[in-house]
Amino acid sequence: TGHHTWSVPEIELFVERHAAGTKAHLALMLFLLLGQRISDVAKFGRQHIRKPRHVAPKLRQIHAGRWLAFRQHKNRNKDPVDLVIPILPQLETVLQDAKDAGTLGTMTFLETSFGKPHTVKGLGNWFADRCKEAGVPGRAHGLRKAGATLAAQNGATPHQLMA
Repeated sequence: TGHHTWSVPEIELFVERHAAGTKAHLALMLFLLLGQRISDVAKFGRQHIRKPRHVAPKLRQIHAGRWLAFRQHKNRNKDPVDLVIPILPQLETVLQDAKDAGTLGTMTFLETSFGKPHTVKGLGNWFADRCKEAGVPGRAHGLRKAGATLAAQNGATPHQLMA
């Protein structure tokens, strides 16, 4: 039960419909590669990116590239969680493709057609429409689950998955 977990063929079908450089492809990859809630992805933007020299030396040993630093939206008022996660090379490529295509937002990575940040529900509804266009049954939350599954299949440790 619960949200539908995307399969690899469903991800491929979505990418066939929404190619690299499109806002839909950017959204898919943000959900899949960052593994964060839609409430956080809706807020991500350039202001969250940290250059390697701005993260702890131990983190730079793990990943030499850029990082995403943010406070999770969930429980932000009673028990806040601050995260710093690597921007994987694959996501760097996706961000550059979106920038080159003019689909990368200015304030947030994903913006409405009016150049404003999406609300959480607005982003969820917009992404659901892109899923329908691609003929896939999934939604954003199922990509978070799929990303964790793919990471585990590619050798991520239980502690890496929990992190």
